[in-house]
Order: sequence, then structure tokens, then C-alpha cells
Amino acid sequence: MGIRMARDRRQRGRVEAVKVVITTVAYRAHYPRAVARMIERFNAASPGYEIQAWVNTLPPGAPREVIVNGYDYTGYTAKPFAVDYARQSGATQVILLDASFFPIRDIFPMILHIQ
Repeated sequence: MGIRMARDRRQRGRVEAVKVVITTVAYRAHYPRAVARMIERFNAASPGYEIQAWVNTLPPGAPREVIVNGYDYTGYTAKPFAVDYARQSGATQVILLDASFFPIRDIFPMILHIQ
């Protein structure tokens, strides 16, 4: 799941497997519901990608309880750790999305553009 064949524009005719992982951190507040909606929309508009959603949990290595001046930054500081986890799980391309992302069509053209 999440592996697609993509044509590399830089080398004519070269086709390679690309493992795309979409990752997101939904820590507390309204974010878990937003991620559920995002996953539902991905399954409808752009199916077949691996989605790693960190819902009310943190990826390995992420700092716990990052509170500055009474504001909780824990979910935000966890994002680079979510990307790192996706890379360690074999992703060749990682896309970090906010929980509020709402896909309306297949993201494959964007994958090609990134490549």
C-alpha cells in the first residue's frame, strides 16, 4: 500500500517504485476529528497511500508536554519526528499535512512534480 509507479521526468522512460507516506499529528483539541475527516477524504479522492496518523499519541522521540507561556506546543513539536518515523518505515517521499487538509482530487500529479 502506498507504493506507486512514477515516471521520472529527468530521465526519459525511467520508471521507479515510489513509497509515499502521508503523515499527520493530531494531538488533543479538535484535531482527531479533523484527521478522521482527512483520512475519509483521502480514501475517496486519492486512495492507495499509506497514512500515518498520530492521534492523541506522539511519534518515537518526540518531546512530551511542551508548554510555553501556558500554550501547549506538544503536537507541533512532534511533526518532525512523525516525518522521521515515516522515512524510517521505508518512505521515499513523505508528505506532512495538517489535520485540516481536505483532499479534493488524486495527489499523484503532485507526487510526480516532487520527484
